[in-house]
Amino acid sequence: MPQSPPVYFFLADERTPLRPGDRRWNTPLPADRQAAVARHSGPAPSHTIRYGDYFTAAAAFLCRRRFHPLAAAAAQVAGRPVHPDHIREIRIFLEKHGAFYHPARVVLRLPDAAVSLVLNVALTEAGRRCLQTDYALLQRLGRRHLRWLPSVALIGSGKTEQGVDLPMFLAQWFEGFCEFHLTGDGSRTVIWDPEGGPRPVAAWQRREIYRGVARILGDYYQLETGARIHPWHHGAGDFIALLKEGGVQLRLVTVRGYPGAGEGGRSEWILRTLLAAFLHLSVRTRIDRADGTGDLLWADPAVVEPTLIGFVESLADKPPIPGYSEPLPTLFLTLLDTAPERTLHPLAEETLSDFDPGSAEIDFARCSLSGHIHDLKTAVRGLSSALAAPTSERPPNKSE
Repeated sequence: MPQSPPVYFFLADERTPLRPGDRRWNTPLPADRQAAVARHSGPAPSHTIRYGDYFTAAAAFLCRRRFHPLAAAAAQVAGRPVHPDHIREIRIFLEKHGAFYHPARVVLRLPDAAVSLVLNVALTEAGRRCLQTDYALLQRLGRRHLRWLPSVALIGSGKTEQGVDLPMFLAQWFEGFCEFHLTGDGSRTVIWDPEGGPRPVAAWQRREIYRGVARILGDYYQLETGARIHPWHHGAGDFIALLKEGGVQLRLVTVRGYPGAGEGGRSEWILRTLLAAFLHLSVRTRIDRADGTGDLLWADPAVVEPTLIGFVESLADKPPIPGYSEPLPTLFLTLLDTAPERTLHPLAEETLSDFDPGSAEIDFARCSLSGHIHDLKTAVRGLSSALAAPTSERPPNKSE
C-alpha cells in the first residue's frame, strides 16, 4: 500500500517552516491583517485559534478520504488526471491574515510537476457568514464567465486537535498574481509581492489596473435585474494583478454577494439602475487602505478615467436597451455627459447606503463626493472627445 505523502507547514515561504512544538505553533493567530501589524507595537489580540490549530485543520481537510477529494480538486484545476498516488508531498503556506479569510497556498508535488491551489479558511465571523455564499457564487458565475474568477473545487471543514471545525474551501491559485494598494497620499499604487516586497507600478500600469477592475465588475453586471458583484473592497485584496511587459492581467478572487436591484422594469429603470451601479463602483474604487493595512486613502483623480473606460468597455458586450437605437456604451456616455452635477450628486449620495452600516467609509466617501462627481464629469468629456477621434489616434488596450 502506498505511503501517505508528508505534509509540511510554512508561514510565508520555504524560509519560514513551522513544526509542532515550535514556539509559534501555540501562538494565537491575528484576527486580520491589521491585527497582525498591530502586534508589532502591542500585546497579541485575544484570539482562540492558534497557528497549530490552523495548520492541523487545514491538513485534516486536505488529507481526508485517503486524498481522493484532493486529487480530484488538483485534476480540476490542473486540467489533467491526478491520482492520489501521484501526490508525493503537500506544502501548506499561510499567505495572509485577511478580514474574511486566512488563505493558504497549497502546493502538491507530483512526479513531473507541481500544482498550486488556494485554501480559503474562515476564522472570522465575517468570513464564516460569507463562505458558503462565496463558494456558490464562484461556481455559478464561473459557469457563465470563468475568465476573471478562480475555479472552485472542494468545500467543507477541517478539525483542530480540540475538535473545533474550521470552515474552508479549495480553489484555483493564480500564480504570480499579487495584491495592489494605494500608498503615500493616494496618488501612487504598489504591488504587494510576498517574495520581493512592495514595488511601485508605472503610471500606465496603474491605469490598466483600475481599467481592469471596472471591466470585470461591469462584465458581471446584469442589465435586466441590476444584479452585481457586491460588496468588494480594495483594502481586502479582492482584486489581484499580474504585471507583464506588454500589459496587465486582473483577477477577482472572491464574490461575497450578487444582489439584484429588483425584478427589472422599463428602459428608464434599467438606465437609472445602471447609472447608480456605476456611481457606486466609481466611488468604491477610489477607496483603499494605505499599503493594505493603514488608514483609509482616497485615490487621486488619475484613476477616474480608466475606471470609466473599463466600465464602458464592458457595456459593449451587452444588448441595447429597448426603445433606444444607440449602442449601450454611447447611450451611457451621453447620459453621463448630459446629466448635470446637481443630478448626479444626490444619486451618488444614495449609493452610499450600499456601504456597510456604521462603516467609516461612508463619511470618508461623503467628504469627497462633490470632487468625485466633478472628476467624473471631466473624465466623461475627455473620453467622449477621444472616442470621436480617428481609430488610429486612440491608445491601445494593454489590459487583459
